[in-house]
Amino acid sequence: MSIRTLLITGAAAVALSGPALAADLPVQPVEPAPVTMPIAYDWSGFYVGAQVGYAWGSTDIDVDGVDVELSPDADGVVGGLFIGYNVMFNQVVVGLEADIEATSLSGDDDWDDDDDFRWHGDNDSNWQGSVRARLGYAFDNFLPYIQGGVAFLDRDVSIHFEGTDTRVEDGDTFTGWTVGAGFEYGFTPNLTARVEYRYTDFGDSDFDFDGADVNADLTTNAVRVGVAYKF
Repeated sequence: MSIRTLLITGAAAVALSGPALAADLPVQPVEPAPVTMPIAYDWSGFYVGAQVGYAWGSTDIDVDGVDVELSPDADGVVGGLFIGYNVMFNQVVVGLEADIEATSLSGDDDWDDDDDFRWHGDNDSNWQGSVRARLGYAFDNFLPYIQGGVAFLDRDVSIHFEGTDTRVEDGDTFTGWTVGAGFEYGFTPNLTARVEYRYTDFGDSDFDFDGADVNADLTTNAVRVGVAYKF
């Protein structure tokens, strides 16, 4: 057999044995591509914001020693600033928040006594604020929450005796409590918006009207919308 024939025969044998050798090699496992899980919205940290809303309330004015029924129920616009801090425990969000607002809450009422003497009462609020704890449960960037705390209100109460020039008035700062609920939505990692409802009982306070003791109370309901920047 010639050398040329040997070379051709050897090459053919190698070519035919290649697939068989490859079939005997171990198959290397293919690593699956890592699955990237979405990052949950982070509600923790400081934030500041602004809010505006509408409030309506109930007021009763009692004059010591006089059978007077004055209820100058108030309503008006409220709006101001808030600041707070949240901490997350898995999906539970715990926070503390404070706000300060200007308000146009005002109301008046008339009452005629048995002698056809007309009393006119005014109830005007100047500013209000609160410090509240918040508790929420986060569904990613959607946060429903409840809240409660202490509330403050500065307002003026006056009584005018119609048909005369007599008008008595006094001002005081009320301290009470507030509770409510709402939900907040995170549009971006730093920008959120909210809608909430609050019920507030500012308690009652005594006013000195030229020696006459006058007691006035106030409870309010309020609906607010707000936006916040989270740091």
